[in-house]
Amino acid sequence: MQQEVTETCTSFSAAVENTVILVDGLLKSIRHVYETSGTASVEQFLAEERLNGTAVVYFALASPDGNSFIFGDPGRATANLVDRPHFKVQQNATEDHLFIGIPNVGRLSRKTVIPLTRGLHLPTGRLGGMVMAGIEPSLLSSRFFDATKLGPSGVVAVIGLDGIIRAHGAAHAEGVGQHIADDSGLWGELARSDHGTYWQKSSVDGRLRRYVYRKLPDYPLVVTAGFAREDMQDRARARRLPYQMAYGLVLTLLLAVFALVLRQRMADVAVRHDRERLAAALTEIERHVYHDALTGLPNRLLLQDRLAQAIETARRTGQQLALMFIDLDDFKVVNDTFGHDAGDEVLKRAVARLRSCLHRDDTLARLGGDEFIVIRTGIRGSDEVAAVAGRIVDHLTDEIATGDRRIRVGASIGIALYPGDGEDVTTLMKVADTAMYQAKSAGRNTFRFFDVRTMEIATSRMRLEDDLARAEERGEFELLYQPKVSLRDRQTIGAEALIRWRSRERGLVPPGSFIPLAEETGQIAGIGRWVLRTACRQIAAWRQAGLPCVTLAVNVSALQLFDDSFVSEVAALLAEHGLEPSCLEIELTESAVMTEPDRAARQLQRLRDIGIAVAVDDFGTGYSSLSYLKRLPLSSIKIDQSFVRGVDHDADNAAIVAAVLGLARTLGLSVVAEGIESQAEENHLTACGCPVGQGRLYGDPETAGAFARRLSVEAGRHLAARIPTAVTPGR
Repeated sequence: MQQEVTETCTSFSAAVENTVILVDGLLKSIRHVYETSGTASVEQFLAEERLNGTAVVYFALASPDGNSFIFGDPGRATANLVDRPHFKVQQNATEDHLFIGIPNVGRLSRKTVIPLTRGLHLPTGRLGGMVMAGIEPSLLSSRFFDATKLGPSGVVAVIGLDGIIRAHGAAHAEGVGQHIADDSGLWGELARSDHGTYWQKSSVDGRLRRYVYRKLPDYPLVVTAGFAREDMQDRARARRLPYQMAYGLVLTLLLAVFALVLRQRMADVAVRHDRERLAAALTEIERHVYHDALTGLPNRLLLQDRLAQAIETARRTGQQLALMFIDLDDFKVVNDTFGHDAGDEVLKRAVARLRSCLHRDDTLARLGGDEFIVIRTGIRGSDEVAAVAGRIVDHLTDEIATGDRRIRVGASIGIALYPGDGEDVTTLMKVADTAMYQAKSAGRNTFRFFDVRTMEIATSRMRLEDDLARAEERGEFELLYQPKVSLRDRQTIGAEALIRWRSRERGLVPPGSFIPLAEETGQIAGIGRWVLRTACRQIAAWRQAGLPCVTLAVNVSALQLFDDSFVSEVAALLAEHGLEPSCLEIELTESAVMTEPDRAARQLQRLRDIGIAVAVDDFGTGYSSLSYLKRLPLSSIKIDQSFVRGVDHDADNAAIVAAVLGLARTLGLSVVAEGIESQAEENHLTACGCPVGQGRLYGDPETAGAFARRLSVEAGRHLAARIPTAVTPGR
């Protein structure tokens, strides 16, 4: 029985240690992702990690003032942890370490959990908050404790060096969160040794048990397994019973001895099989913890370990190493267009091409999503690395065949060199990521080496992205309204809603600075929904004020248009504010429509079916197929201002405008000329038969109040024109 207890303690301590190592590694990764990329990237990282089947209940983040929330909780429930011991420990910590708290009822999870925390420290040394994970004690013990090996009264427990029980598995054992009974000071003596055995009487059920214990080498935890003396005596009596019954009968004795030997051999075989199964199960845990499930490549945790080893080897040998940060270009479009199954297949094909460009000794790892890392050691110079990066770009540019589809992706690669660009894991990863963004900015499908200016640009971009993510919450967005007028009488017939970002720190941010960033990061979808809601609310307010009904145009991105719920959301907003569909017009750029013309045609037809007008903006600047344009259910097209500028004296622009007007008349579409700035331009467009104009000649974009006054004045002037100036007295 002593052997079974020892094996139980050994396997249970290994399982507990692996769980703590896994959670600690994830806490470090979460902290790194949060400090470099923000909350949204942490959500994505956790979504990509496969944590089902572990004892982890939640991952959370606490701010310096103790306020916290759970990652992945759509309700964003919060609680204040300022009075919790694990927060106070991290608040007063002078160095980075994992703290394993005592079990408590979580204010966020509402379950009894063991909190594991690591601090987030600011450059000043002050606490910047903490990341934490909650492990459910019952799950931790139940997954690895087999009571049959320890007898009916056997126990296992996880105990801190402070003597407080973190987890236990037994029918009659001290409760989680309580101190173990230690009147003689035995526990303090045991905590100073790594492993051993001891006898102790339980203060709960009064049973005397023999315990085997092991202390985890890197964490302040002790794992114990114990069996009761009564169980040992019962088992001993059970083993002596055959001898007592067979006393005096030689044949019976021989049979009993034979049965005992056979049973022992079977037990040995069972123990060997148990050991083999246990070895396979730790191998399996290691594979899940350190490798990506889709591609089989090393994941973030294993990558950090290999990079640290490579840096140490390079430092010792005086060699250089290169770190390449690879991001697939336009991979999100693949997922959104063809689905995640096709996206997974593209990733696996891309990995095969990456491997074909590398040496056997190179490390290829997947960070998550469409991001990969290559480590090459012993490099002879930057030319060698540039050649490898060039091969990768060339191989990933070729089309990838998946089923009956041929999909094209590219790669943007950022390169950092040791020791010139950094001498530790964090710095090299950060600068390679920064150089990758520089490659994206250079047009994608290329590579860039890190330089200081690149870091400044990337840091500025990251700060802009973070500020943009908080702009709506902080009330920094506003809408301005640029009038659209009838060129026949200059009567205002509508307006275009234009978003402006008035940042507290940056002042007025030009749309050209944040709209492309929002489109690249996907934030444009949320911004677009805000614009639609605000525009509909403003139309309703004008109508309630008794102003004339005009059509308000709202710009919509391709990401919004191709969302299956977009049309129903628009219809719901109109119904909510009691608006007719004719009050709203949707504007899309030519390039957005032609990304997927067939899909766009279906969505636009749904808009037209509920009575909403659709206009194509910046017409003539793209490469539209006229056959596709003919099939789109449009109501109007807008001539880009680059063709309107100087149309009265620029023969080329005049010819283009005339052609667009002719095309529109043929297709039965209305036309709006953008960017009219002079009377001469207006005169020329009026003579050509252009019906509607927009531009600085009629006023810059205005606030809602200024536009309302414009409508009010025009309505009053129109009314006054129908009233006689004098009344002829009757005879």
